[in-house]
Amino acid sequence: MRFAFFVMTAILALGVGIGAAQSAEESAVNSRVDEVYAALNRGDVDGYVSKFHEDAVYAIGALVRTGRADIATFESPCFANGMRIEFTHHATHLLSPTTAIVHRAQVMTSARPPAEGHAIHTLVKDGDNWFIAALQVAWATPDVNGC
Repeated sequence: MRFAFFVMTAILALGVGIGAAQSAEESAVNSRVDEVYAALNRGDVDGYVSKFHEDAVYAIGALVRTGRADIATFESPCFANGMRIEFTHHATHLLSPTTAIVHRAQVMTSARPPAEGHAIHTLVKDGDNWFIAALQVAWATPDVNGC
């Protein structure tokens, strides 16, 4: 009986440890995406693209950019014009220990009228850090081109 109690205690402890590790990773993933929006909203292009993987794929509607330099070139005019985006977190899914997906609704409050859409962030873990490997943005307003 004591052995059964010990085994059940060990299983529960391992389960709690795994849940805590996932929660810590989800927190790290969400923090990384929060950092991206914070850099965007303060107009910090370099800080913004530093959160992306070196060869990230960046798709906004039909526009696709690849790599940090291309993303920075594309977004620089928008940042200079005071682009601001508010977001609402919907879900974070850890697909593996090194891959995650984050879904957020967003409102570009700097657009007139404000534009609503959704963003899907695919993140990869490199060492101890999470980087956005792909970003897909779909705007509900058809005339928004990313600025």
